[in-house]
Amino acid sequence: MDLSPKELDASGRMKLVELTGEMDALLSASIEKGIEKIIHDGCRGLTLDMSGVGYIDSSGIRVLLSAYKKLTKLGGKMNLLNPSERVMMILELADLTDILKRFNTIDEALADLSITT
Repeated sequence: MDLSPKELDASGRMKLVELTGEMDALLSASIEKGIEKIIHDGCRGLTLDMSGVGYIDSSGIRVLLSAYKKLTKLGGKMNLLNPSERVMMILELADLTDILKRFNTIDEALADLSITT
């Protein structure tokens, strides 16, 4: 999967990545590799647009948690934009909705990312 981040601020430290399809064992490795590169390149505020993701399994959850941990370790933040009801149900069952914040608009997500470092 090609992850082409969109810059959300002039510094290039806040990015939006649109994900589509299924976050399963077949695609999770390429998604993880793409997100790791985005973080390595200096992103400290990451919004993942999940509106195009129809399904997520444990390997997809691992990708989200890995990205979240890497960003928080670097003083950054990550959130989710418009995950489907099905994806939200899976994240709720995994008890991750307190960690992985969900927003309905890009403005809300961007406000949450406001980073100071």
